Amino acid sequence: NSASASNKAFLSVIHAVPGVKPVDVQLQGNLLTSSGGIPFGQSSGQPGLPYFTTSAGTHEIRVNSQDSLASVFGNIALHIGSYYSLFLYDTLSAGKLGVLLLPDQLLTPADTLSGFRFLDLCPDTATLYIAMTNATDTINLSPQTFVGTNPVPANLSPFNSIKAGQYGLQVTVNGQAILQDSVIFGRGQIFTIYSIGFTDPAAAVPLAIRVLRHL
Repeated sequence: NSASASNKAFLSVIHAVPGVKPVDVQLQGNLLTSSGGIPFGQSSGQPGLPYFTTSAGTHEIRVNSQDSLASVFGNIALHIGSYYSLFLYDTLSAGKLGVLLLPDQLLTPADTLSGFRFLDLCPDTATLYIAMTNATDTINLSPQTFVGTNPVPANLSPFNSIKAGQYGLQVTVNGQAILQDSVIFGRGQIFTIYSIGFTDPAAAVPLAIRVLRHL
């Protein structure tokens, strides 16, 4: 990358568009992704290091599926020293991908805590009820609805604190538990938990939970 030590910004990209092949990401015409692109349900980088390093400023970004059937392009503003996550989501509409750019305020949690946020990226209208349970506590998140076509980043970007450890995770829709999973919140780490696929059990891409570790 061309970022100098004093002019860096950091960007992760998450592919949550069901039915779309792996995507390639270009910033200012420079290809950021490797030859395999970013597959559905995955993010750039690796756990704890999901960010591309680039220069701060306003950049043209282009995202294309590797079969050339889906794309999105536009400009994004990246501030010096700041971290961002770009979520690709929704279903295809005229070959266009939905995008959500969130600023990531990566303030290291206390040693016994983790930071997390939850994003509902399932492009159907069902409300998700999320319960996370460890050995002593059950945490019921507020009802989760699809982020929609015009999401407000300021409402979705904050991270909440949670006791570090392993949690069972249950997703309920219309009074029926449709998914059981588990997540591990490491001490001092920060995560985005997000849903992908469809809540309809007959869907070709069923509901799943994915975890993006920022720190």
